[in-house]
Amino acid sequence: MNPSALALLSVLCYALAAVILEQKLAGYSTALLVATVSATVCVFSLANHYVVQGSLGTPIAFPQGPLLWWLAAACVAWYFADTFYVGSFAHGGSLHSITTIMLLLPVIAALIRLAWIAEAPAFYQITGYAFVSAGTLLVIYGDQYGWK
Repeated sequence: MNPSALALLSVLCYALAAVILEQKLAGYSTALLVATVSATVCVFSLANHYVVQGSLGTPIAFPQGPLLWWLAAACVAWYFADTFYVGSFAHGGSLHSITTIMLLLPVIAALIRLAWIAEAPAFYQITGYAFVSAGTLLVIYGDQYGWK
């Protein structure tokens, strides 16, 4: 499947989850919500691994050696990301502010990539990041002070 289509599907799923969290699950324990999400992800991942990929005969590669440490680091980062994301809703955050803040993901990823491999984004990307950052700040400021 096309990577862009997969990314759009993930955005759709995250948007649905965000609305459910805000409208139905705000105020519940962050730890309980993240544990439930993690258990569900585990079940679905194992089902995909054994049923779908196994039936297709697709070889399943798993990181070996030092790459296991990088996998562990990514898992820890995902755990904290999910905990903070779910916690922002559990503590009464607004759907509009939280999802707008998530627009900073490419900006922050570009900064991490710059620090990691010293590859700077192109000028047009930097310009886009500046607009996204400014727009995010305006939305947060507007939500905070009741501008509608």
